[in-house]
Amino acid sequence: MNKIKSHYLLMIVLMFSLSRLSAQDSILMYQPLEEAKLEPYKMQVTYNKTSHLLFPSRIRYVDLGSDLLIASKAEPVGNVLRIKSAVRDFEEETNFSVITEDGKFYSFDVYYSSYPDVLSYDLLKQQRRMEQHIPRMSCLKTLTETPHLLRN
Repeated sequence: MNKIKSHYLLMIVLMFSLSRLSAQDSILMYQPLEEAKLEPYKMQVTYNKTSHLLFPSRIRYVDLGSDLLIASKAEPVGNVLRIKSAVRDFEEETNFSVITEDGKFYSFDVYYSSYPDVLSYDLLKQQRRMEQHIPRMSCLKTLTETPHLLRN
């Protein structure tokens, strides 16, 4: 009888352990989606003027978030997107997304302004600045991680 009780007790402990292990696995397997969040660019558009976005490579796909916007690629270059408001003075925020041939994804939150601060954006220029900034940061990181390299 004690042998049967010990088998039941062992099975209960084993099942409890497996369920805990399974729960830990699911925690490790499912990361919060917030960790993959992309921050959108913010931009203003107007009805009377066209804004232009210059991308580092040719535009493959454009998705407008609403009928409040109109957009088209500037051919034959293919890396310039023309965008403007289709409606005067819209109040709500809208968005659009762009995928380029190099596989990069760009997301934009758009607001209406009668007098936008900027009408043309050069994302290639911004990308070059970022690429120049990143190597400097990795050099600093290497030096701080290896302080013996700073000694004579």
